[in-house]
Amino acid sequence: AMISAIGIGIIVDDTIHYTYAYGEALRQSGGDHGQAMRASILSAGRAIFFTSVILFVSFGSLMASQFIPTFQFGLLSSLVMVNALVADLFVLPCLFTWLKPTFPQRAGGEGDDGRKT
Repeated sequence: AMISAIGIGIIVDDTIHYTYAYGEALRQSGGDHGQAMRASILSAGRAIFFTSVILFVSFGSLMASQFIPTFQFGLLSSLVMVNALVADLFVLPCLFTWLKPTFPQRAGGEGDDGRKT
């Protein structure tokens, strides 16, 4: 139960981070999905990659334990981090390329700096 809660939390956080970056890049590129994909992978993808690697190594350090439940927790949590990374950097961009989603404009006519236009 703990592993699934941690995994879902990380996966949802990374997915929201990537989706937001993709939506912003899509708005800035004028609807060019290819350019938005590259921009979001370079910005959010880098952050997702480093976060996942750090969590993988951190949870992996638990595998040094002689206590079997702690070892298994570290192993499974590390595997969840790898799966989350693959899903967010490979599966999600493929879905966006296939589905070509549109993102609504910001409410209230706000510009990038948050001021009303």
